[in-house]
Amino acid sequence: MLAENTAVISVIGHSQDDRERVIEDALLEAGKITREHGYQYFIIVRAADASQKGTRFLDEQTVRRTPASNLSKPGANYLTVTRNQSFRRPGLGLTIRMFHEGEIDPRIMGVWNTDGGMGRADKPPTPKRRAPRRLSG
Repeated sequence: MLAENTAVISVIGHSQDDRERVIEDALLEAGKITREHGYQYFIIVRAADASQKGTRFLDEQTVRRTPASNLSKPGANYLTVTRNQSFRRPGLGLTIRMFHEGEIDPRIMGVWNTDGGMGRADKPPTPKRRAPRRLSG
């Protein structure tokens, strides 16, 4: 929490393919925090890339060194061959501001409503229509 009604959320994925899941998880966490603090609506003040990039070293195989190559390093009998592997884990950092009922117009674009299903407050529910009893023609 940065302030009474402002919070920072950070979500990191496990693999490169987690981009959509990271976005969904960040929004769900924003809704959860909003409800836990007694608010109904939130807006996203700032969204930042929180992806992690780096290099891992993978041990590929261990091979026995021949006695001729072992002369330069006494006591070393085995050599581990490693390989560098670059990785990227998608991440998202959100700063949200939360509002009580009546503090913000829920019809403004970008206001998220945490009542019921998590969805934008400015998106009206889809009316349900009954199917016709018989087809014409």
